[in-house]
Amino acid sequence: MSDTPPILKGSAPDPSDTSWVEHARSEQQQQALRLEETAKYLAGIIAISLTIFIDKRPANLAAWTGDVLTGAALVWMGAAFLSFLVLFPWRYRYAPDSPDDIRRAFRRVVRVKWALLVAATVCFLVALGMGVWAFLKG
Repeated sequence: MSDTPPILKGSAPDPSDTSWVEHARSEQQQQALRLEETAKYLAGIIAISLTIFIDKRPANLAAWTGDVLTGAALVWMGAAFLSFLVLFPWRYRYAPDSPDDIRRAFRRVVRVKWALLVAATVCFLVALGMGVWAFLKG
């Protein structure tokens, strides 16, 4: 048996393959920006719906609904706070001459922003559900 590895025949990468690799790299680099854009829309929806929710509270609801609606408003405000944290310009520490350190910092930024955005969305949906439940049962 021979100890030499088999010779692989290859060719130059297809230009369309190269363009897809560049596209994937570009999309990956824009992840943080897309998360921030999504957080802007979520913050707008939260602010508008919370304003309507607080401003248009009917007076003829059952007494117990007041506590539920207050809790919903607090969770709603928590959702707004979390979505604003996604937009906050945090200081990111990395060595500017180290591509590996830049990559590490960027991945961490995306991971943190993603977690905050998911938490804000969950809080918003929970608060919305609490409010709808109180209005339907009250």
